[in-house]
Amino acid sequence: MKYRSLRTALIIAGITFYAYAGDILLFPAHPKTISAETLPYTQMLHSGFEGDTFYVRGRFGVDYPCIGYDAGGSSIFLGINAAAHINMRPSGMLFPVDNFYAVLAVYFSGMHGLKLSWRFYPVYHLSAHLADGYPGDILQDDVRAVSSEMARGEVYYKPFGDILELGAGAGYYYHVCAQKNLRYRGDVSVLFTPNRFLNNMLQPFALLKIESVHLEKHNPGIDVSAGIIGLNGSRGLGLSLRYFNRLHSSYYFERYEKGWGVELTFM
Repeated sequence: MKYRSLRTALIIAGITFYAYAGDILLFPAHPKTISAETLPYTQMLHSGFEGDTFYVRGRFGVDYPCIGYDAGGSSIFLGINAAAHINMRPSGMLFPVDNFYAVLAVYFSGMHGLKLSWRFYPVYHLSAHLADGYPGDILQDDVRAVSSEMARGEVYYKPFGDILELGAGAGYYYHVCAQKNLRYRGDVSVLFTPNRFLNNMLQPFALLKIESVHLEKHNPGIDVSAGIIGLNGSRGLGLSLRYFNRLHSSYYFERYEKGWGVELTFM
């Protein structure tokens, strides 16, 4: 009797396992879609004005999922993010003010159906440096090295398919250098992507991001961009107008960074 019960339990367990078993994915490829979740890790070249000062900004980013598990309607991934930023303000033919900062992070991410996705960073590291050490660099009295680590969570929801994406995130800084009063941050995003046109190759978009970073006090910020991205298979190229006014990520020359300009995005 006990043998039959054990055999029945094993059969039920086996059927259940095969019914719900998924696929283990090694180095899965992300589809080329526009999302506030992955845009911070695309390649970017931006030029514009901060007041009457012309500047150039660049970013090289990587969103690299290493391993995943797909159970049909749901999936989970473990990956690495990296992004290197450089800010340059030319004077004549030289760049007397330059600033380099980089992000390195480990994340878990998941998708549930077509509407809900999330991302959790147990380690999100940011550090800033002078870009090249050129002797003519303009150094100000408040120049300082910046380094921080935080744990961060994000969630994204598409209530009407791919047309609208709503996002929210929060992070807690458990280690900081120089910014001793940097504690936590919160942000929300709204991404609008209407229907594509020209054989589904061109995707218009508008992105609004609002944040609040607690550094001694709450520091609100805003980042708005709108433009179009051409998607062709595994490649994408975008052109947009962007305005931002927020707490400076690298905090070298001023506490806030603000400006407007034209931005090229490479996916």
